[in-house]
Amino acid sequence: MSRNAPFSSTLMRIARTKPRNPLVVAAAKRLAGAHGKTAGGRRQQAQRALRHELKSLHPSP
Repeated sequence: MSRNAPFSSTLMRIARTKPRNPLVVAAAKRLAGAHGKTAGGRRQQAQRALRHELKSLHPSP
């Protein structure tokens, strides 16, 4: 194209992106996730609590 030529008759089309899912935005804002701790997580927490309690006990003479 020369500098003095008018705009070309061929237009470049830009493909539209897929629209965002509005439900994902809402879920991310309220920090959606698991409803509770897993069995493994509860077991590990109980083990840590038991170890902590045993450490705090004084050994018998």
